[in-house]
Amino acid sequence: MRISLNKIPNNADVVFIALNPTESAIHNQALFSRDEAFWNILIKADFLDAAIKKIPLKNRVTIVCEEQKFTKNNIIIGIADLLPNIVETDSKKVKVEKHKVKELFDLNPQLKKAKKIVLLGEKVVNSFNSYFLTLKKWHEIKIIDGIRDYGDIGNIRIENQEIKCYAMPFPTNNNIPEKPKFYSRILL
Repeated sequence: MRISLNKIPNNADVVFIALNPTESAIHNQALFSRDEAFWNILIKADFLDAAIKKIPLKNRVTIVCEEQKFTKNNIIIGIADLLPNIVETDSKKVKVEKHKVKELFDLNPQLKKAKKIVLLGEKVVNSFNSYFLTLKKWHEIKIIDGIRDYGDIGNIRIENQEIKCYAMPFPTNNNIPEKPKFYSRILL
């Protein structure tokens, strides 16, 4: 079992949870280190200062999540994968076992103190729904003018902590227009 690349600070304002690391992430020892897509969305959605682009991709998660630099309004950001030990670029090939959501919280207890959790993509949303029935499933997100209306999908309660959850499209490999508009809803 490899060491998790998840970076979740204590008392995070927002934690982004993707499905699993890519080969690039493993090679670089950093999540979202393959390309600029995720970072561009966070800049355009007003989470991060554009100066983060001067930092090499493989160093950004550490700078943002551990050193808490380049964030706007002193927001504390965490970034994690639901399946940190499964390396696969094609999410269609990834199967999520029901206990993996519980395992994520057990292995990352600081996640229980997050104010907001952002679930990136259908498999992550549906996995959380199978564990927290209060959350909407992916197919329950309204479609307006042919596009899902990404945003708030409900709250979960863990150890007397209320956490608001959001569903967002994954930053890459889809042609959803205006992703930053949806991501900016998290800050409201």
